[in-house]
Amino acid sequence: MWQLVGVNSKEVYGESEHKSDLHKQMLKTYTKYEGDRKDSVYMDMPEPMRYVRVGTPVKQSDIEQELLDRGDYEGFRKARGLSISKIKKRKYIGEISMMKHKMKVARQSLVPEMLDRGLSYADIAWKLGVEVQTIYSDLRELGIEIKKDNTKRTPKKWTKEEDAFLISERSKGAKFDEIAEKLGMASYNVASHWYKVCKKKVSSSD
Repeated sequence: MWQLVGVNSKEVYGESEHKSDLHKQMLKTYTKYEGDRKDSVYMDMPEPMRYVRVGTPVKQSDIEQELLDRGDYEGFRKARGLSISKIKKRKYIGEISMMKHKMKVARQSLVPEMLDRGLSYADIAWKLGVEVQTIYSDLRELGIEIKKDNTKRTPKKWTKEEDAFLISERSKGAKFDEIAEKLGMASYNVASHWYKVCKKKVSSSD
């Protein structure tokens, strides 16, 4: 005894002693024609189907392989329980992982050079836009010893000319990032020094 079974729902759409009878039944039920043209046949089935002998266990792998052999990739996706969103998500995660890897390689290539310039781990992290812990991880992977005395940010020694330039630029409404770029230093150095300058002004006026 043969059955015509839905691949996804496992619903029985027909049953017969002969497989050929089921085939005829399927053609009669789900085949449609456009006008009188018999060559414009297309199947309008509710879901992908297959012929199964009654009492024979059906393997999921056999169903999937049959769908692939048939070229029914949409049926294969449904049989696997894969939603389009999951497929897109996997692709997206893969792309993000590759991007993160490239960024990591690029970052790690800059770390030794920045250490040679005497920058602290905090300075390097700030310049590269990452957490200090990320720099520690990079150092371990690069095989560079982590020094405890190199964890704090390096204080900047300001000259009188730089002080005058800072006051002048702030009076014009310039932002810390803009001033830092012109002076070739970190924005946090400019911001922290500006607050010190403001404190000095307040204390001297008192």
